[in-house]
Formats: sequence, structure tokens, C-alpha cells
Amino acid sequence: MKYKVISTDDHLQEAPHTWTARMSRAKWGDRIPHIERHEDGTEWWHLNDQPTQGGFSGRLGIVSGVLPDRAKFSPTKWEEMPEISYVPAERIKAMDQDGVDVHTFFGNISGIAGTTFSNPAFEGARGTIGANSGTVEDEEFRIECIRAFNDFQIEEYSDPYPGRFITLACLPMWSVDRAVEELWRTKKRGIRGISFAFPHQFGFPHIADEYWDPLWRAAQEAELPVNFHIGSGASMGMTADPVPGDPLYVLADRSTKSISANTLVMSTILFSRILERFPELKMVSAESGLGWVPYLLETADHQWQQQGLSRIGMPLKPSDYFHRQCYVNFWYEVTGIQLRHIIGVDNIMWESDFPHPTCTWPNSQDYIERGLKDVPDDERQRMLVGNALKLYHLDTAEG
Repeated sequence: MKYKVISTDDHLQEAPHTWTARMSRAKWGDRIPHIERHEDGTEWWHLNDQPTQGGFSGRLGIVSGVLPDRAKFSPTKWEEMPEISYVPAERIKAMDQDGVDVHTFFGNISGIAGTTFSNPAFEGARGTIGANSGTVEDEEFRIECIRAFNDFQIEEYSDPYPGRFITLACLPMWSVDRAVEELWRTKKRGIRGISFAFPHQFGFPHIADEYWDPLWRAAQEAELPVNFHIGSGASMGMTADPVPGDPLYVLADRSTKSISANTLVMSTILFSRILERFPELKMVSAESGLGWVPYLLETADHQWQQQGLSRIGMPLKPSDYFHRQCYVNFWYEVTGIQLRHIIGVDNIMWESDFPHPTCTWPNSQDYIERGLKDVPDDERQRMLVGNALKLYHLDTAEG
């Protein structure tokens, strides 16, 4: 397939049958994620036999970027859910309308990195999980939920529409061994990357802890890039002192804070020494934006020099690791693109964020032309297609 535009950050709205079609009713009953109608006529996802709390996933899923009224955020009934957000064939039509060839999947109800099911506070969970605790029943339920979401991506999107979707595996975060196991299971099924989060947000070992080295080693060997969504897959840096008032002001403030949170995420990655230990491992700061990158790299390099980190296990400057192994993406920025040679043209990809509040659909071409005005064709091609094609091995997809 000849690509013209590849989006490297989008969201997959789970269909009502995502889990019910893949998990045993006899074994798990109403614990299986499903949709229920409440007495007031509204419908909610029920997870682990408990209704969701709304939150950032909304009652049924965030799709406000493709709703007639973007202020609505999340539908209150499934019949209001746009088919382009959850029906594969209709999504393909929406992508074609937008001039975008490929979408990349981060979950909605499952959490950005499957964190709904790894979070120890998972909606009324019947047990706790952790490196040294938990019930077998609870762990297996969580594992099956994660597997069902991963298989849903593969079976209903990437297999029927080869070359049109970049699937990202969600992994268990309470056990590195179970995470590696799921990595290889999905790799065999054609997964294109990993969506992960900072585990210490949930009480698990810190992202920089060598406990996770078997996972990085497996990802490096499998050539699967590790994708960290804004807020490192949860809410880090995103919810501090939200502005009070109208929900639209809250959303605008929170979205702006979300982009700023990528500075915290990338700084942690650069100083974690993960990239030193695994020099072929690739990492993506997804839904990141660009403007903050030059500031971060300049500051990080200064601190690296001032603290003499080359003498204690970090021989390269943070900017060197970034340019060798890290990627960011953009969707609306103009100023950030002017800084592309500092950031690295080979480190930049494009995104649409479909169908979330900040998405560029159905006007992505307008945003692209505005952002890439006067950019040479070869650089444009690398940022819109080439970098993602190589990173996610889309050249092996048939279409």
C-alpha cells in the first residue's frame, strides 16, 4: 500500500461485544465488561459488575471529537454513539474522508494502556494485585480482560483491514513475567507495538527499576516500540489544580496540562538509563506535541553535564538518547514544526487523535497544510509517513 498520511495516535472505542464475545459467561458472569441501562434511561459500561464512575472515559467512551456537539464529551445512550467510532468499516470511511491512511490504537474504556485492568482500584475489584499479592481468580480475570481487548483490535480491525491500523498491545502491569508473556502472544498475532504506562502510578515498581528489564529486552528483541500516552498512561501531571467553572473551560485547561505532562514523562525516560541498557529499544511519547522538546533537551543536557552523569552510568547526553531512540508527534502545531531540526526530523510523526476532543477530523488535511507550509517534500514525507512506516514495520503489512 502506498501511504500518504499515517496517524500515530488515535483511540479505539470498544464495541459492546468486545469482552462478552471473548470471555466465558459461565466463568465470569456479570463481571465481564458490558453495557447496562440504568433506571434514568442512561447507559453505562459495567466493569467487574460495577458501573464506571464516568471520569475521563465517560459513561460510554470519549468520542466528542466526532459528535455533533463536542461539548457533550460522551454519549448517554449507546444509540447516540457514532458508528465511525466503533464500526470498523465505518471508521475506514471516516479515515478516507479525512485523507488519513492509518490510525493507531489506544483504548478508551480499557484505559490508555489497559490501565483499567491493571489498576489495583479497578471498579470494585474482588481482590488486590501486586508483585507479591493478589488472588489467582482476580489475576486471571484481569488477564482475560486484557487479552480480549488485544484480540478485539487484531481480529476486528487489523486482520480484516491489513495495513490500515497500528495495533498496540496492552500488558499486565503487576507482573513483568505476565507482561512479557502477553507481549510474545500478541507479537505472534501481528501486533505492531506496546502501549504502556508508568507502573509506579499504581503502586508497582518504578519505570526505571531494573525489575522491568525483561520487558524492555523482549520489546527490543521483538522490535515493538513502547508507546507512552500523555500523562504516561494515567493522570500524571494532568489533573493539578483544574480551573473551576464551565466544563468546557475544565476540558480546555486539562487538555493543555496534558500536553505539558509529556515533559515529565520524557525527562523520566531520558534519565532512567533504560535507553542506555537497551540501545535498540524505541519509545514514543504519544499525543505529545513538539514545542516543549527543545527546551527539555537543552535543560536535560545541561543537568547531565552539571551533575557529571557520564561518570556514573550515562555516557551519552540525554539529547543523544532522544535522537537515537525516541519519537514525538504533532497534529495542530505550527511553531513546533519550525523547531524540527532541533527536535530531529526523523523523530517526529503525525497524529489525528480521532475521535477525542482535540482531534483534527474531518479537517486533518487543513491542519497538515498549515503546519507543514514551506517544509521540503522529503522532510514532509518522513514526518507524515516514513518514520512511522519504519518504526511500526508497516512495510510488512499487506493491503
